Amino acid sequence: MRTRIEELEIENEEAESCITVSLGVASIVPDNEMEPYELIDAADRELYKAKEDGRNKVMVYRV
Repeated sequence: MRTRIEELEIENEEAESCITVSLGVASIVPDNEMEPYELIDAADRELYKAKEDGRNKVMVYRV
């Protein structure tokens, strides 16, 4: 998804660059006892890591 959005080359009116996307993803194995809110929190932390690491990235949290 990230690369497809980058390939669209959508111009950003407020900057001299094209629009890109950063994603934070969390995945768990079915028998994990992680609560849904913990999974969402993990994905959110990964999103911020992607942004801090230069944007236009996918960061994955795996349990």
